[in-house]
Amino acid sequence: LRCQVDCCSQPKACRSQPLFGDDCPRAARGAARAPGRDVAAWPGPAARARHAVPLTMGGEALPGRGLDEAVGLGLLESEHRAREAQRLQDLFEEAARTAWGQEGAHILQMPKERVRPRPTSAVRCGSDLWCHAPATAWRRHLLGQLRLKRAFQGPRHLAEALVEQLPPQTLAGGLRVAADGAIHIATQLHLRRMRAEGFVACPDCGAFQRGQRGMRDHFQRVHANNDYEQAIQAAAAACAALVPVDRRFEIMHRHWLVARAVEDARRKELPRALHFAKEGALSQLIELATSEGWASIRGARDRHGSTAVHWAAGCGHLSVCQLLCDVGQLPADEGQQCDGRTPLHWAARNGRLGVARWLVQHKAADVNRGTNGVWLQPWHSLVSD
Repeated sequence: LRCQVDCCSQPKACRSQPLFGDDCPRAARGAARAPGRDVAAWPGPAARARHAVPLTMGGEALPGRGLDEAVGLGLLESEHRAREAQRLQDLFEEAARTAWGQEGAHILQMPKERVRPRPTSAVRCGSDLWCHAPATAWRRHLLGQLRLKRAFQGPRHLAEALVEQLPPQTLAGGLRVAADGAIHIATQLHLRRMRAEGFVACPDCGAFQRGQRGMRDHFQRVHANNDYEQAIQAAAAACAALVPVDRRFEIMHRHWLVARAVEDARRKELPRALHFAKEGALSQLIELATSEGWASIRGARDRHGSTAVHWAAGCGHLSVCQLLCDVGQLPADEGQQCDGRTPLHWAARNGRLGVARWLVQHKAADVNRGTNGVWLQPWHSLVSD
């Protein structure tokens, strides 16, 4: 028996407590670094099944031992990904024996060449598992250290030959072969999580983008689709693509949706000054300026770097714009931090003719000023009549 703590590398020190590794020096150090987190909160599958305490999510019980819902679901997700990696590892080894020969299959048994999870920072590139064995096999073949079953043209050809030998319906998610021979695998669980978090997979390269707008910009920037309408249609088709459903993931899926709703609400929450400007609450803005001073209103920004003048102009509140610019001394032509749009841009975009004319005639807003992006929009036709 060995310690079931995942980080344990000293199984001999844990024979007296094989389930939770209470005597494991490394596990004890981990517990000391995380006050309040018992080592027993990280058991292996067998230990968790024997010592389970009900953990509910949506009225359904989940296994755990004093864990909160997020940590419990994270453990389930990690276990599923590990099982999927092992299942694919067995299939890849069998396919390599057929495509590369017995010597080539040994490459897949090396620790760094096995099917394994990708780093967390790379999962938005389109996959959560990957295998680098074809590139290593090709490099060793060029050095004369590996004999392959037949001739190949390069690492990508080597990887494609391996994929061709996999059984049909091996993956319910997706699989892509990179130019360097690396095999990138998106599990069904990964696709569902990213969709629940608002990300959509590009059908051409597999990279995830946030929503339809992010996918549209991705098509134009990465895939050189300069036709705006075609980019919109391609983005809409990508967002409408179906994601395979597995009932085992329903509890986790609901948790991701709730977490996304909370995060979206937090990101979109506006400072009070911007909220009053958006609603046209003139009296409340005056009260805020009286109690906290105009400096607090001048320094208020949203996540895009918009000021109170941006919000007032975009919503068509002329009296609020006049108060902010004339009394509060807020700049009337300041650009957003994200793309450089000014209050005039937002007034023109939303059809606020009165605000746009006032900005041009009384605040000398530049009608020819563009944005930091690749699409410049002239405002002449809106403000000239």
